[in-house]
Amino acid sequence: METPAESPAEKPAETPVGTPAEKPAETPAGTPGGTSPTTGTIPDEAQAEIHRQDVEAQAPPRVADLRVTASFDRATYPVDADIAIRVTVENVGPVAATDVRLRDTTNLSLKSGELDLRRVPGPVIGPGERRTYDLVARQDHVSPVNPEEVYFQVSAGQGAQQWPNADPTPNDNSARITARVPREFGSVDAVVFVDANGNGQVDAGEGQGGLSFVADGGSSTKRVGGATSPTGTVRFTNVTAGHYRLTIGSSSSISKVPAPGSGEFDVVGGRTTTVLVPLVEPVSSVLVPRVEFLNDPFVNAGDQVQVRVTLKNSGSAPLTGVVAVCNQNSSTPGLTGTGPGWAALHPDGPGVTLAAGETKQLVVTDVVPQAAADYGSLYVGCDFGNDGRNTAGYRGASDFADVNGKYGKVTGTLLLDDGAAERPLAGTRVVALDQRTGLWAAETTTDDKGAWRFDRVVAGPTRFVVPGEFKPREGAELVADVVAGRTAAVTFRLVPGPRWDVPAHSPKVEVTASFDKDAYDVRDVVTARIRIANNGTGGPERIFYAEDREATTLEYERGQWGVLGGSYSSPGMDLWPGQVHEVTITGTIRQWSTGGAVRLKGWLGYPFPGQPASRAFDLSAKVVFRTGDADVLVYGDANGNGSFDQGEGLPGIGLYFQGGLPNRTSEGRTDDAGRFRLKDAPAGVHEAQVRTEGTGWARPSDYYGQFTVEPGQAPQVELRLVRPLSDVLHAAIEFDKESYDQHERVGVKITLTNDGPELPVRMHCGGELPAPDMGPEWGPFAPGGTGVVLKAGETREFQVVTTIPDYAADHGLLSLTCGFGPGNSWGDGHPEANDLAKVTGVTTTVNAEVLTGDYPFTRVPDVTVVLVDLFSGKPVARSVADGAGTITFPDLKTGLYKPVVVGPWKLSESQQNLIRAVRGDDRSQTILVEPGPEVADPWTDQPGAPGAPGDAGDPGVLGDPGAAGGPDQPGAGQPRAFGVAGKDGGLADTGASVIGLGLLGGLALVLGFVVVVASRRRTA
Repeated sequence: METPAESPAEKPAETPVGTPAEKPAETPAGTPGGTSPTTGTIPDEAQAEIHRQDVEAQAPPRVADLRVTASFDRATYPVDADIAIRVTVENVGPVAATDVRLRDTTNLSLKSGELDLRRVPGPVIGPGERRTYDLVARQDHVSPVNPEEVYFQVSAGQGAQQWPNADPTPNDNSARITARVPREFGSVDAVVFVDANGNGQVDAGEGQGGLSFVADGGSSTKRVGGATSPTGTVRFTNVTAGHYRLTIGSSSSISKVPAPGSGEFDVVGGRTTTVLVPLVEPVSSVLVPRVEFLNDPFVNAGDQVQVRVTLKNSGSAPLTGVVAVCNQNSSTPGLTGTGPGWAALHPDGPGVTLAAGETKQLVVTDVVPQAAADYGSLYVGCDFGNDGRNTAGYRGASDFADVNGKYGKVTGTLLLDDGAAERPLAGTRVVALDQRTGLWAAETTTDDKGAWRFDRVVAGPTRFVVPGEFKPREGAELVADVVAGRTAAVTFRLVPGPRWDVPAHSPKVEVTASFDKDAYDVRDVVTARIRIANNGTGGPERIFYAEDREATTLEYERGQWGVLGGSYSSPGMDLWPGQVHEVTITGTIRQWSTGGAVRLKGWLGYPFPGQPASRAFDLSAKVVFRTGDADVLVYGDANGNGSFDQGEGLPGIGLYFQGGLPNRTSEGRTDDAGRFRLKDAPAGVHEAQVRTEGTGWARPSDYYGQFTVEPGQAPQVELRLVRPLSDVLHAAIEFDKESYDQHERVGVKITLTNDGPELPVRMHCGGELPAPDMGPEWGPFAPGGTGVVLKAGETREFQVVTTIPDYAADHGLLSLTCGFGPGNSWGDGHPEANDLAKVTGVTTTVNAEVLTGDYPFTRVPDVTVVLVDLFSGKPVARSVADGAGTITFPDLKTGLYKPVVVGPWKLSESQQNLIRAVRGDDRSQTILVEPGPEVADPWTDQPGAPGAPGDAGDPGVLGDPGAAGGPDQPGAGQPRAFGVAGKDGGLADTGASVIGLGLLGGLALVLGFVVVVASRRRTA
């Protein structure tokens, strides 16, 4: 059981932690006379021996043993920073791990590395080898619960099956790491208004409602938006601190824009930023810009460029801070406007000042970028205004220039051979075709001598078409080999022929897709191959993947689609005529699938109008579920030789199996020879759990119940049991009082007796109910402590004084349930000890419903319910249900109570039927009953009746905390002397209080109060 961390308790006045009591409460026969003082810590030589025994006892079977570690490269990150993650998978086992698959969960967005991390099938990792994965992530979403924490969790396993895990130490097969992204949050109060009177303030009627207000801080976690109220206001809370740029919009065109300087603001943590956004006439109404190249055309990348910029202020007021924001939305490569030559107009600079009516000219210098040289054209396009990079209301100007480095010229003569003679073809169209698309690129007309000319043709083989009833005299095409910077001269000879037209744009995208198998085992890796071809003519077709998520059952990493992913970061690709793009997808079948098919359905873009819808595909394959058997032997290793000997088979042992794909559970019991045949189990890894309760046997620390079922095979599975440690090691836990005030300290006594050979002992505690705080005051028994060594025949006592957690009073209970033994986990057959006490001082109200029958149940109205205290067995509260079966118990002390329903009813055995009075839990509880014998009312108002209020035999037990001797009066909760009989008689051998003894046994069944932990080795 986990308990909240608390400050260390003060040093107890009792015997120091780990020091044996001077006179142990009980010294078993055979204990050496006298008890020499010893410490509770383990000497170095003993610790080494413990380690050796642990290693020997927990030697894993010969299987692959994966170990996963993960780390961030920093403990804290700035907002919007890239976050580096490293994952390492190591095989510390003696055999190779095959198909190692990793599965991750995180509140981060992975930017890179996820394809390798999530690849199926996974890699083979040999003995002693490791595999490292480096990831880059970003916090794109902020949790409102814990906005500063980012986490990454990853686990590794072999093959498709996640559970059971065949790894001998599965606890180290996963890792979870956290880091912090500290954020400060502030608020924004904004007003958007038209400053009609120019006073810089918001006056009545100036607010502008219904406008879109979007503030962008440069990332997805720094963006807010909303609509202004009728008075022009808008408010945002929990805004990440930083610099923001706003955009104002509406469903209709806006005639006014934010005034210069009002379009940006800073949010400061812990403060409210007031943003006034006055709307003014856009600068485009008075600013008239013009741009033009002065020295075009250009030839190569790097050539110097001169651009003349003319700015005219046609208004009656001066303009200051006029800048240029360039090349924002052009498909043609252009000048960015941020180079050294643009300093006067740089968008982050002071800008240019224009007096009213003034015109200024500036000549800026730049160079031809490589992209423009490749494209063959250079663009300069800028938006001009006086509010920095906030371009709302700006006015644009642009110009284009040729970059001719990749172009040449072509001159030619066009002749027609009509069979009698060659003659020039005058006044005839000659069309040059684009080298990539095969479509019209340029055209000219022959003169009266059949001559024609193109001054700008891309270098390389260029095809030409002469529309009309012609065809080439030689060959199938007219081609000129164009050389950059030169003039090619050609003569084209034609003969009469069928109609010859310029090719038209006619895309034809065809998709073929297939799975690599017609049928798959549910554990197989599924491979899909998709081929997309543009078998048409003309320009490119946009291709992107869209999936039918409802129909698709294949589980796979969508990033395998690459650029076709159809997301903002993977918007698709242009597929040119004759081009083919192929994608291979690998995935798995859902582990919980019981359907008979696996399916992948989607389409790749939208078909061209008039073309058949050939871009969709729908793949389906049969899923096969195979089964097999296993022969299981359960034996008790009576002679301790680690192997089965004749006669050691254990009959009547209960078995529980879980595993395979799809996962299935089953149960069985061994025959007289200790054997059981598991039949028709789904193929895959299975885990066998042995029911050892009441058998006198226990699972050893090296218990390994995993085995693999395959069709047509029957593995021999041997499950070894040993005598429980509780045969020789005995433990008792006792609180020093039966009842505590919520602010008291609690004393705990631990008694350990070893009837066997020398033994190292650690303590492991757990449970559902509140437990004492576990801190360093527990010494060797603290979480992660070294434990103690018990000599043969030795009994030792340890006393601890610690604090009660605050929430224990909310439950009204304090419990401690612990197991004892060697090793780092609570093992099967290890001795357990527990105790239970009240924690007083808190009351609450409990609501419940009395129900009967099967779901959705029938309400039982007008019945009397009495709550009985689980400690004393006395009634403490009484109430009557209303007509709907609803009942309320006000001012009830927190704790656990058993309900008694008066009348012909008995409590149903299908549920706990305990009332938990917990402060802060206002959920209605259920009392489920069924017809039964008449139950008398245990609550009586007759004075002097047994158990009635005022009964001298047990004063104050009926809910009267103020009664003499009642639990809230002096004398209640008196200390219980360690090792001395309690008020009801002598202590049991376990050391638990008599009050708690029977109760704890019941709680073990109804609350899971005693945590049962499998003893197979499950530690890292």
